[in-house]
Amino acid sequence: MQSLFYGISLLIAALSGLGFYLGGLWTWTGFLILFVLVSFLELLFKKLEVKASLTKEKWADLWLFISPVYLTALLLSSSALFLKSTDAVEKWGFTLTTASLLGGFGITIAHELVHRPQAWQRALGVWNLMLVHFSHWGIEHVFGHHKHVATPLDSATAKKNQGLYSFWFQDYFGGIKHAWLFEVNRLKNDSFKYFKNRVLNYFILSVVLLLATGFLISWVVVTYWLMVSAIAILLLLSVDYIEHYGLTRELQESGQYEPVKAHHSWDSNSFFTNTILVNLGLHTHHHMKARLTFQELQAHPSSMKMPYGYSVMVTMALIPPLYFKIMNPKLKKSNQEVICAKKNNPN
Repeated sequence: MQSLFYGISLLIAALSGLGFYLGGLWTWTGFLILFVLVSFLELLFKKLEVKASLTKEKWADLWLFISPVYLTALLLSSSALFLKSTDAVEKWGFTLTTASLLGGFGITIAHELVHRPQAWQRALGVWNLMLVHFSHWGIEHVFGHHKHVATPLDSATAKKNQGLYSFWFQDYFGGIKHAWLFEVNRLKNDSFKYFKNRVLNYFILSVVLLLATGFLISWVVVTYWLMVSAIAILLLLSVDYIEHYGLTRELQESGQYEPVKAHHSWDSNSFFTNTILVNLGLHTHHHMKARLTFQELQAHPSSMKMPYGYSVMVTMALIPPLYFKIMNPKLKKSNQEVICAKKNNPN
C-alpha cells in the first residue's frame, strides 16, 4: 500500500486537469500546490522525513510508465484551453501549472527512466523530455554529469557564491555542448554518424513537432509550448543548482579527481519532496550507485543536508543573497568536517 505514496504526483496532475476545466484562478492549482502548499507543509512538518525508501514493490513503477501519456494529455488539453482563453490571469495559470508539472514530474521521472537498463523504459524517459524539447539532457546527465559531478568539468555543478541566474546559462548551454561532444566521440568511426547522432535527431524531431503544430493547429500554441518548455527547463536547472551547490572533488596527484563520495551531493530527506519526486531528494545514494531504482535509494548518514525540501530550496535560490546566507555557513562547516575526517583517516 505504501506504493500509493509515489502516485501523489498523478493526483496533483489530476487536480491540475480539473483546475483547467474549471478555468479562472483554478488554472493555477498545480503551481500553487507545488510551490505554496508543499512549501508550507515542508516548513510545518520539517521533521517528517524519509529515512529509507518506502517500498520495493515493482508495481510502484506503474506511476513512471504512465507518466508520458497523462503528461501529454495535460499538455494538449492546456494548449487547447490556452488558445481559447482571453483572460491573462487564466493564461498564466495554464502556463505555470503545465510547466510545473512537466518540469517537476516529467523531467524528474525522465531522470529515473534514463538510468534504466531496459531500452523501452529509457525511451519513455526521452518521451517526457521531448515534451519540453530537452531530450539531449538524458545523454548529458548519464554520461557527463555523473562522471564529472563536483568538478569544473561539470556544467551542472554550481560554484560557491555563483548565483542561480548565471548558473542557468552555464548549465543549459554547457549541457548541450557536452551532450553533442559525447555523441560526436561515440560515433567518430561510424559511417552513419550523422544519422545516429541522438542530439541531432532530438533537435530535428523538436523542430518537426513545432512546425507541424504551427501549420496544423496554431502558432500561438507553438509560442505557448515554448514558454512552458522554457519554464520547465529552468525548474530542472534550478534543481541541478541546489543538488550540488558549492561542492567540489579534489584533484589528486594522479591527475584524476577523487571518487564521488557522500559529501559531494546535497540531500533532502523531506517526506514531501521524496514522495512527490520519487526519492529525488536521496541524491547522494543515487550518485554513488546510479543503477539503483528510486525504490532502493536510502538516506545517507554522511551526506550534505539541505535545511528544507526542494520546493522551499528552489524558491530560496531565486534570491541569491538569501541562499548564500543560509547555505554558505553549512558549506563551510561541512568542508571543515571533511578536512578533519581526512586527517584522522588519510586512507
